[in-house]
Amino acid sequence: TAGKPLEIVFISRDRAKADLEEYFQDKHGDWLALNYGDDRITRYQSKFDIKTIPVLRVIKSDGTMVVTDGRADINARKAVLLSICNILFAGKSKRQSSWSVRQVAITLQMKRAHETSSSRFERRLDEVKRKARPELVRFGWETLRLADSLALPEFKDNILRVDSRNLSVEEFREKYEQPRIPVILTGLTHDWQATQKWTVERIARKYRNQKFKCGEDDDGYSVKLKMKYFVDYMRTNTDDSPLYVFDSGFGDRHKTKQLLEDYVVPKFWEDDLFNYAEYRKRPPHRWFVMGSARSGTGIHIDPLGTSAWNSLILGHKRWVLVHPDAPRALVKTMQHEKGKHPDEAVTWFTTVYNRLRHSSWNHDKYPVIEARQCPGETMFVPSGWWHVVLNEDDTIAITQNYCSIVNLPVVWPKTVKGRPKLSKHWYRKLATQRPELLPIIQTSNDSQIEPDSSSDSSSSSSSSSDSSGEESECEREDGACAMRNSKRRKQNGGGDTTNGSNNDGVGQKKMNDDCHEKRRRSAERGDHN
Repeated sequence: TAGKPLEIVFISRDRAKADLEEYFQDKHGDWLALNYGDDRITRYQSKFDIKTIPVLRVIKSDGTMVVTDGRADINARKAVLLSICNILFAGKSKRQSSWSVRQVAITLQMKRAHETSSSRFERRLDEVKRKARPELVRFGWETLRLADSLALPEFKDNILRVDSRNLSVEEFREKYEQPRIPVILTGLTHDWQATQKWTVERIARKYRNQKFKCGEDDDGYSVKLKMKYFVDYMRTNTDDSPLYVFDSGFGDRHKTKQLLEDYVVPKFWEDDLFNYAEYRKRPPHRWFVMGSARSGTGIHIDPLGTSAWNSLILGHKRWVLVHPDAPRALVKTMQHEKGKHPDEAVTWFTTVYNRLRHSSWNHDKYPVIEARQCPGETMFVPSGWWHVVLNEDDTIAITQNYCSIVNLPVVWPKTVKGRPKLSKHWYRKLATQRPELLPIIQTSNDSQIEPDSSSDSSSSSSSSSDSSGEESECEREDGACAMRNSKRRKQNGGGDTTNGSNNDGVGQKKMNDDCHEKRRRSAERGDHN
């Protein structure tokens, strides 16, 4: 009721004090606020059932909640704004009252802008979802209600953790990389700028209008969403298996490559032998990763025999790693278990995971490693290990795949078989700049690589991350392009010619260009952690 005393108390859920202070200075009204880190924040969050932000609750002095969704009331009834102004400015002068009316006008304009923005967000999100997961258009993204029902059982964290500050490169290779032992290294991210800059709020502000990959359509093209929309989606979604930013092109785009300055490749993986290949020809190798709870990556092996490291900046990741000797049939979901999310982490954790935990699983023959990765920890995944990752809350990470002198005997023959053009180019570069590696190459592959005098080109797509078979992604995509080209020719009347040899040549060239562009755009396959 107008005239009664009212206090507005701002409670922040910012993850960093700097974010709270910046908001307080730029956008905060003349309100009370709880200090960053105040114990009452979590207590009130639980007491008043705060699950999403922003939210407005109206509370009586005795703690009784009288309005549970003030934002909805404000958006639905403009008169509420006038009532709030009457309360805030009761007893004020005429000049102050007129100022309050101007504020109402400004607020209403902001409300209309917000409604327009919300409508645009919903359209963009619907479009992205249709492209990334068309099979869910009818089934629905929330049908299984996993946001409410998914509860992973308690587990024993049995991975080794080692302080990287007491570990040399030689010791790392001898103790972990050579015997292929997964390990979590601590202390690697301590000096990274990412530890301060990579919060959801700051990423959303700095890169709000930049598009990041969060999926692929049925033709292999990247599906992208502006960061401002993705962050809104992260904060509000209740999807069973949410969209997940997994972007390998961030370092190639002018407005996002600054992310590269926020971290450094740890000393253990600086000598990536793929660096000797021309950048445009080497397989995708680094990804900026960001997602909400229940997003993640299904069970897979990293492509081309590479190893990987994953540094977590924000949130918590649940990892399960299975020994390379484990047969595919044991670690993959069975046909009757796949449902509408056959390759998603949530499906694996509700099906296969139960079998791995059963007493009948042969842990001596197929060891299983489980871990909860925390902020500041770096996971090392050796070549050949099966692994699946599920985000337990909002997470931000950087991950890279690499080839070292240790795993070169595995990577080289897989590259020769899966990426023959790349292997020829790479061989010439290594022969010139790292000739001491040639004996390793020659003994790891029976076939002799002969230098190709022609200009060799390689698509930038990597082989399948789930590469128990070694079929080249390049070859698969060439085949797909050939089939699409054949289909287009049939639709145009069939035969080898259309309206003339010149037109046919132009049309064929355009289709080939489309295929090469597709391969370039779909280059972001590989490790998905």
